[in-house]
Amino acid sequence: MNVLEYLHKINWPHRECSDDEIAIKCPWCGYEKLDKSVSINRDTGWGTCQHDKRCGKHGFNFYELRKETGDPNLRADREFEKHSQPKTYKKAAAQGPQTTAECSRMVEEFFRSRGLDPVKVAATKLVRTGLKRYKDDASGEWKDSPAICFTYSEGGEPIDRKFRLRDGKDAGWKNFQRETDCPSLFGMPLVDTSLKLLTITGGEMDTLAAMQFGVANPVNGPSETDHGWIDRLWDWLQGFDLIYIATDWDSVGNTAATQIAKRLGSERCRRLLGPDGAKDLCEAFTSGKWDFSAYHRATTESHDFKPRKLQHFSNYVDEIFDEKPDAAFGDLTQFPTLNRVLRGFRRSEMTLWPADDKTGKSTLLANIELYWAMRNIPVCVGSFELTPIRRGRWLKDMLKAYTPDEASARDIARKLPIWIIDHVGSINPDELLDMYVFAAKRYGVRHFVTDSLTMIGIDEDDYPSQAKFVKSIKERLVMPFEVHHHLVNHTRKGKTDKDNRSKSDSRGNAIVKAIHDNMIMLYRENDEEKGRSKTIMAIKSNREYGETVSFEIRFDQATRTFDEPGGREE
Repeated sequence: MNVLEYLHKINWPHRECSDDEIAIKCPWCGYEKLDKSVSINRDTGWGTCQHDKRCGKHGFNFYELRKETGDPNLRADREFEKHSQPKTYKKAAAQGPQTTAECSRMVEEFFRSRGLDPVKVAATKLVRTGLKRYKDDASGEWKDSPAICFTYSEGGEPIDRKFRLRDGKDAGWKNFQRETDCPSLFGMPLVDTSLKLLTITGGEMDTLAAMQFGVANPVNGPSETDHGWIDRLWDWLQGFDLIYIATDWDSVGNTAATQIAKRLGSERCRRLLGPDGAKDLCEAFTSGKWDFSAYHRATTESHDFKPRKLQHFSNYVDEIFDEKPDAAFGDLTQFPTLNRVLRGFRRSEMTLWPADDKTGKSTLLANIELYWAMRNIPVCVGSFELTPIRRGRWLKDMLKAYTPDEASARDIARKLPIWIIDHVGSINPDELLDMYVFAAKRYGVRHFVTDSLTMIGIDEDDYPSQAKFVKSIKERLVMPFEVHHHLVNHTRKGKTDKDNRSKSDSRGNAIVKAIHDNMIMLYRENDEEKGRSKTIMAIKSNREYGETVSFEIRFDQATRTFDEPGGREE
């Protein structure tokens, strides 16, 4: 059982803050605001409570959480506890490498070649020079090499050292090794926490250049791909309200910036972008492309890590105000009242068609499909109660309303942009959705008709699976391809034909009904004055415009078509 499953199981108050962090109510001190001050890692099970003065539980593991919350199935072997303890690290030596005059001269030349002042670098007390013993890969022998030592310190003590050694092959310098594997931040001793601002760079040279040119609180991790320092220094990092991320301006640096912002909180992070032609912060300063004033301008123009889907309303104002008030925003039908109320079936929407048995729901939708196909609007139909041949006979009869000549009708039928799922009986929902997606991609289909929900391979009382199917249709088909999906459903039978019909009469999950933008119901109503029954089309839900209406439609047996008395859209 993982952390999230356990919290769900015992109904413990919690909130998912990110992919790996869950805010919880503290079982020791009772703090229950569900902010990040009490959180647990969903993978490792290691948690912290920053209210340790109240409960004395600064750090805890999953086993301790389960024990405190009274888990009756707690394993006696405490296996999870063994694997969720915070990692321990090797300590760095108290003293760094021994400095020699020759080493100091070579290192000073190196910093000057990179545009940095060796005196200012030395003044930081973060960099030492000296000889570093290493094992030569080619000969296997141990040798001494001049080295630059970047010291990572916390609280006045060295935590790690990163060495850059002289390479005898090309007289250059290369990163060679770290003294420990403890993730920390280079530059921490010089950070003024009262500023509440931090600048995260891509490496030690970037941090030193930033210090030389007056950037506030620059630091960097051991590498752009190692973010273990976030876990170790979590409490310390909470003290900063604004964090500029100035990792390298390449694919690796951009990925690192996104990952760091996600972990630290995108609401307080901003991505600093450099001048054209500069690959990192050090080059931007030392090449003369930036001075402090240019850097300051860059901070004001820095980008936030706003979620892509979070947009300001102003981005849509022109499109909204330029719309014509009475425009038909979707595909119209042959029914004037339906067109007036819905103003067409729009892209990226869904319509639910609940209907009584024997009311002609499949025939009605076939009428509308043909109306669209005659206007070159592609349609795909999944009618799992009728074979393609049987449904095709209906279309043949319906074409009589457009042309009485059978030869002409045959020619028209061959060219209709209608695709049919050749399957009768229950169908697997994933298989159906895959075919729909293909039709949208390959043939540009605009309308999909599923007839009906009862023929999808889902039990009638399996409401969660019904909701999952409809959500998948919306997320995988309707929204990404901007198409309209029509779903036929059955209704609950009323006690009499005079019963008023409502949205609740549609069978199935309430979520299925809520997801759809429109609901159009079809039922029969007895007309006692005329001694006959009449078919009613009732718009029960109209999310875009809100208006609902019921009106009569009449069926012509000869052409198998429905019409609205008093008018037909041509």
